Amino acid sequence: MEGLSPPRVENRPADPEAANLRACLNDLVAVFALPAIWSGNEPSQIVCTLLDTVLHTLRLDLVYARLTDRAGGILIESVRTDDSQNFSPASEQVRQALCELLGNDIRIWPPLVRHTIFGQDLALVPVRLGVQGEMGVMVAGSKRPGFPKQTDRLLLSVAANQAAVGLQEAQLLSEQKRVAEELDRRVAQRTKELARANEELTKENAERRRAEEKLRALQQQLESHNTYLKEEVGSALNFGRIVGRSRALRHVLQQVEDVASTGATVLITGESGTGKELLAREIHERGQRSQRPFVRVNCSAIPREMFESEFFGHVRGAFTGAMRDRPGRFQIANGGTIFLDEIGELPADLQPKLLRVLQEGEYERVGEDVTRKVDVRVIAATNKNLIEEVRANRFRQDLFYRLNVFPLELPSLRARTDDIPLLASHFIAEVSKKLGMHLPIMTQADAALLQQYSWPGNIRELHNVIERAVILSKGVRLRLDIALADLVGTAASRSDVPGVILTDREFRDSERANLMKALERADGRIYGKGGAAELLGINPTTLASRLRVFKITPARSR
Repeated sequence: MEGLSPPRVENRPADPEAANLRACLNDLVAVFALPAIWSGNEPSQIVCTLLDTVLHTLRLDLVYARLTDRAGGILIESVRTDDSQNFSPASEQVRQALCELLGNDIRIWPPLVRHTIFGQDLALVPVRLGVQGEMGVMVAGSKRPGFPKQTDRLLLSVAANQAAVGLQEAQLLSEQKRVAEELDRRVAQRTKELARANEELTKENAERRRAEEKLRALQQQLESHNTYLKEEVGSALNFGRIVGRSRALRHVLQQVEDVASTGATVLITGESGTGKELLAREIHERGQRSQRPFVRVNCSAIPREMFESEFFGHVRGAFTGAMRDRPGRFQIANGGTIFLDEIGELPADLQPKLLRVLQEGEYERVGEDVTRKVDVRVIAATNKNLIEEVRANRFRQDLFYRLNVFPLELPSLRARTDDIPLLASHFIAEVSKKLGMHLPIMTQADAALLQQYSWPGNIRELHNVIERAVILSKGVRLRLDIALADLVGTAASRSDVPGVILTDREFRDSERANLMKALERADGRIYGKGGAAELLGINPTTLASRLRVFKITPARSR
């Protein structure tokens, strides 16, 4: 093969877009690794690491960060600059220049501004720390042409989110440390008080009378607690124990196992009737306070003028009708767990007082100027979207953060259809025993019938339907057909209930209503994409024929 030249290899230039993508991915990996570096650090250390990483990763000329408290005061402020810049030692002057340019209110800072600082023409990009900048702000500055690119904004946003998570964790650790120190102080103080009380018991009769008065006060508190328990015993186990084996329920119960023993505040969300109170009791029973009181407060059932008295109690004569001292729910729950059901209904003027109890463990009874201490675990529940309530200024953001330490979302019954037959069997046995009736048999067809219904009222609605079906059952057959039919009042809506047979007139009325609904949604169009025929899943000529039978003229034709 002599004389043949070797094959020519072309040197193709590297794809710059691929290189930029790889660089961006590497930068993202570096940013995502920050929480592992921050674990256990103070906020000042987190800010320093954040600035150094962002400065070098994005090749910035300067980066500035400010942490603020709830009142807007500056907690931490720091500037990092590229060592090659003239203004590297003038961090205070850089800070003043940024504040003069952008103003002190970080909520109205523009997303991008250009400014000259010490002769350098920089593009400045502010990034808020927290949901609405409540933690502070970070400003990235660069004279690089085209800054900021989309990847620059992505890295800044990810870094800010990671920093907000790290700072929140640092605040929680700091708060836990403060609470632990306060608890140690209170234990030591209480030990001294008990020692003094023991000495007083050995003194003269006058001192004995003082001890008897304390004993009577404790006896009154115990009587109030017993009265409360009697009122609650009827509703304590409305739906028995937690029943089910679906994946969605197992996920929730695993979270309960994780959080129950910690004593952390829990916020349970979910639709009405999903069993939020039952889950709260399960958390209490599995925790270290299981031998102490579990006190339930339904925030939606308390008259507005009685909220403060219901929560914190009152003294005799505090208001008209206050004939004697009355302990509040927090005092009754001392040492145990308080369950604040429907917390989204809490009036705005009471939210700061509840926040104070959660933060400091202190409160005053109505009509009394004595500050009392209380130690309770708080479990709250709501079917509202509290984040939307915060944005609408109907719920305090700081109270939401205090309650949302460990969120638990209960799935709706339609999201756990595998559990419906188990729950139905449990309720059949429970209701039959309660009513003293013969235990009816639920067939597989009955179970399938129950699984086809959407259950907008969730477990509570299922319980009511089963109780109605047991009462209507005359023999051994469970009469679900009648019980489900009673859920709705019109023939059109009865067609949604499985197992219910419509008359020919009812069926035709239902079909006509469905055709009208499809035409209305399609704005009178029969043919084409988005037309009524497509919505109904039938041929357009078939639909036209049915419209003629029902004497319906589409709006477009009219």
